[in-house]
Amino acid sequence: MTISHAIDAVNCFRGFYYVEGWAHDGRAAVPPELLFQERLLPTVVERVSRPDLTASKAPTLCGFQVRYIIRDGDDPREFVLRLRTSVEEKSIKNPGLEPFQRGVAAWRKAEDAFFSRLRRGAAILELGSRARGGVSRRGLFKDLVYTGFDLKDGDNVDVVGDAHRLPSLFKREQFDFAYSVSVFEHLYWPWKVALALNAVLKTGGLILNQSHQTWPRHAEPWDFFRFSASGWRSLFCEATGFRIVNSVEDMPAFIVPAHYTGDPSVEFGQQPAFLVSICVAEKIGEPLVRWDADPKYGDLGSYPV
Repeated sequence: MTISHAIDAVNCFRGFYYVEGWAHDGRAAVPPELLFQERLLPTVVERVSRPDLTASKAPTLCGFQVRYIIRDGDDPREFVLRLRTSVEEKSIKNPGLEPFQRGVAAWRKAEDAFFSRLRRGAAILELGSRARGGVSRRGLFKDLVYTGFDLKDGDNVDVVGDAHRLPSLFKREQFDFAYSVSVFEHLYWPWKVALALNAVLKTGGLILNQSHQTWPRHAEPWDFFRFSASGWRSLFCEATGFRIVNSVEDMPAFIVPAHYTGDPSVEFGQQPAFLVSICVAEKIGEPLVRWDADPKYGDLGSYPV
């Protein structure tokens, strides 16, 4: 009978390789084998019950978990998971390793969705433009009418102010584009800033925001949020007058707890995270909601230098 199979989870981290899935031929579970350059590797394979597959009449113990400690010289990009019975064999090359092999391709693709639409003479607003550490992005927009905006004065800042109050600082629909890097995690009410950007962007205007899905705490206590690709969709949606053009996560990472709790449901080592998330959104019209309150920063103090 034909082998049916699926790979549900993969992890490759600091010399540890893990694959989770299921395989069967309709009558019995098919045990997996891990190979490198046609050499069978000494893995630890655990059979796992998969009651979720009972509707397809799969054998109960058709699930598997494969663990392997990577040896010196083994290239984790070339592993092969082999499933075989006495009558059939299937080989899965590099099972699930794509996220661990890529660079910043998704990030670059999202950026291209923004930069490819820039046009000479258009007006662009950069949130968080202050050249901290000497880094200025003004040169990316040399053919545009650029306005650098920041909460603090400094190099590369044209206008000082609070992003929550953009409508009081700029004309309505003044800008064609907006851009921010590592800003939204520091915004007290990012949903209010989404509405503020709607006010100062022209309909059809485009915004690119890059922040973090996973990142250490920084610039405390002004470090408030982290954003997944789907999280951007909750901010830049029809209710706030936007639609998402592209929303991605990139730069794969792992969360490593300082102390393991022993809870088997918290398998940090088996689930990748991402350092950055990026969204490109287009203003499609007026927002359907309002947020009139102004943030009161209270005992947060001045924003860190």
